[in-house]
Amino acid sequence: MGFTAARVSGATVTSTADSATVVTLAAAKATRAGLWIQNSSTEILFVKMGDTATVADYSVEIPARTATGATLWEMPTTPIYTGIVTGIWANNSTGAAKVTEF
Repeated sequence: MGFTAARVSGATVTSTADSATVVTLAAAKATRAGLWIQNSSTEILFVKMGDTATVADYSVEIPARTATGATLWEMPTTPIYTGIVTGIWANNSTGAAKVTEF
């Protein structure tokens, strides 16, 4: 039996300014079908699938924006993680995380 991709008809986009203290990027959501995080900051974004991301305790590192634009990370969809997602930047600088949740 093959894999069937989930179909969604709506998405929510939020923006969180970069910060050297932990922030919530996405609250826990049992019905989450997918999550994209775009880092437009001039600093690395450390993302944790769970509470209290730190620069030493994180799930994924999203590089700082480049000369050609922001960097994007797409959450794997099999299995989909439905818990809280937190983040912290290497330093407080200029930029934000754009989170698209569907």
